[in-house]
Amino acid sequence: MTSATKIRDVLPAVAVMLVLSLLAASGAGIHGWTLAGAAVLLAWTAAMTGLSPGHADNTPIPTWQRIEWVYLAVLLFLSLMLIPLPLGATTLTGFRRFAENKVAATRLRQAAALDIIDLPALLFSTTRNRAGTLRVLAICIGGFSCALLSRRMPPPVRHFLLRALVLGGAVVAWLGTVSLLFFPQGDTLWWTISIPHTLPGPAACFINQNHFGAFTAMLCPCAIVLAADDMRKRRWLAAILMTLCTVLLAVSVPVSEARGALLAGASALIVLPVFSLARGHRRQAFWTLLPILVLLVTVGLLIAPHKKDSMGELLRPTESASLQRRVQVWHECLVNWTHRPVVGNGPNSFHTSYPMWRHSSTSGHRTHAENMYVEVLFDSGVAGTAIALWAIAVLAARMKRTRASGACEPSVYYAVAGALVVAGVNALVEFAIYVPLYAFTLATLIGLVLPSPEESRRPIAELTGAILSLVVAFTAPVLYSRDSIRAIPGANVDDLARSIVWAPTSQHAWYYAGRQMMRSKDKPVRRMGERFMTQSMEYDPKNYRHWRKLGELRWKLKDRDGAREAYERAHELREWVKTPPYMREDA
Repeated sequence: MTSATKIRDVLPAVAVMLVLSLLAASGAGIHGWTLAGAAVLLAWTAAMTGLSPGHADNTPIPTWQRIEWVYLAVLLFLSLMLIPLPLGATTLTGFRRFAENKVAATRLRQAAALDIIDLPALLFSTTRNRAGTLRVLAICIGGFSCALLSRRMPPPVRHFLLRALVLGGAVVAWLGTVSLLFFPQGDTLWWTISIPHTLPGPAACFINQNHFGAFTAMLCPCAIVLAADDMRKRRWLAAILMTLCTVLLAVSVPVSEARGALLAGASALIVLPVFSLARGHRRQAFWTLLPILVLLVTVGLLIAPHKKDSMGELLRPTESASLQRRVQVWHECLVNWTHRPVVGNGPNSFHTSYPMWRHSSTSGHRTHAENMYVEVLFDSGVAGTAIALWAIAVLAARMKRTRASGACEPSVYYAVAGALVVAGVNALVEFAIYVPLYAFTLATLIGLVLPSPEESRRPIAELTGAILSLVVAFTAPVLYSRDSIRAIPGANVDDLARSIVWAPTSQHAWYYAGRQMMRSKDKPVRRMGERFMTQSMEYDPKNYRHWRKLGELRWKLKDRDGAREAYERAHELREWVKTPPYMREDA
């Protein structure tokens, strides 16, 4: 093997580790510029690598099993959802969408006529949240690029990359555990990067400690399998290091109090030895039990006594208020997805669509269904769900082919299989896949168990993704401000007008635009603000707080009947909310 060949083999691994390290250092990809930058780097690296010869697998495979076709289907679906269309052309997207777009265009034109805003370009997408869907596009481009890069590696490089991922994950787990137990980060990432206040709070580079737990739980089976493999092969120093990584990763899961991650991690501990025994690998199963035993003893003695509440809820799921609320949301999604059954509301449009149809009036802003299987159906409809099922079928078929051909070492195969079990179970109760660092790491692991590409294949999918990554990079500055509930309340009225164009059913964009207008001393402007706030209630009719606020503002506008009506709606949602005495008709 020449030095040039060695460099070519190692380059994809170096590129992937570099991008993942930069993402971890900068906040796991929560900022638009970090996500877009990572997508561009990965996509163009995958495209350039695809143009050069590599380790080829020339065994013919069915066309439907080609991951490139899945990648192109995903890019096509997301691009069609994102294409900006003039108002008249949106009739092609369905009557309901056209009606929502028309309301937005009419109100924005009326506001512009009063010189309240500068009228933005009235170009509407099929998705009900353009910024959110652009974010999904960036995650898909980066994720597929990671998988396509890691599948080009020869077996030794795949094994090296897996160890590097485990070591990096262990460092994140250690620092996150330190922050949760000893040195709280406050409203920062890595104690330095300021973020808005969130619950349950950050850990390490993750804005949500539940996602931190999901990330470390996903890498835990990889560390277990590598430790067992090192013990079996008498590589004692490596075995000690991987066992230490196992303990660090596993301890961080209960410390994070992420019950979904705990459940997912526990499932992997059961599946790994059983899977090895089912395949006839008794020695592998035996050695796998040793790091698992170390893990259980450590967690049982050091962590469990201090986390009785969170771990106790796992044993009594029917008593968990959190689980009951989630089940209610899942049920409502499964009932209401038929409002837009073909292509859904648009990927990552849950928080701009679900409030319209929810039956519950629970407090708090829910950004996701916290069940990715339900959310894919609700957001992407039959078309998006079909693509997702196709991707799962391709992964299963290609993994079977890899195991038969010996394209990767058995330890790598079992490690990734365990990580997939954790990710699959965690997706039942979480949405960690929307976190770029988590998604890219999972995609890299998947690529490690895929066969090498065909020698004669043209990198059409990679080049398409690279070109689209530049589109994402162009919109990176506004990905956060157009979509985040934390950014919208502080935006000016012109930015809020653009947010309404990007997400015509965003109750928060309408509500805060109306509140901005209500601060004016000009009565026509305040009247327009009341219309915007009333429109926001069309998209979130179960929000009792906003009904109360709308009632107060209507009273100030001398709209007595409208104020009472708003308070009556709030009273229907919360019996303790009463119409103020000065608003009553007999006052």
